[in-house]
Amino acid sequence: MVEDRVTEPRRVAELLASEFTGLATGPLADLTVVEARPDVSPTPEGSRAYALEYRGRRLGAVSLYPEFVTVRLSVEAAALPETTPLPAEPTGDGVRVRVEDGVAVKRAVDVVRSVLAE
Repeated sequence: MVEDRVTEPRRVAELLASEFTGLATGPLADLTVVEARPDVSPTPEGSRAYALEYRGRRLGAVSLYPEFVTVRLSVEAAALPETTPLPAEPTGDGVRVRVEDGVAVKRAVDVVRSVLAE
């Protein structure tokens, strides 16, 4: 049984990117990771690791904080289903999903998938 949790923000962001690029089916088939910054370090105000594009248009970005990663999506909160696998909080220009560890990566991908399916 695995007892170690992946919590290092850079590694969590890498796992997210792998899921986004590896799951090329359904609505995720048209999602791409762009402007990747492999040497980015977490900062208290958040450092952008990469952006997400959907069908050539900017969908959002993934940022690193010292204790977690966020996926910011440029969509209205109304575009989210009533229930999502991770809490998504509205921001001034979209929604933000907090991803604290490797276990939450699949759930974060499910949030993005549900937004794209709408």
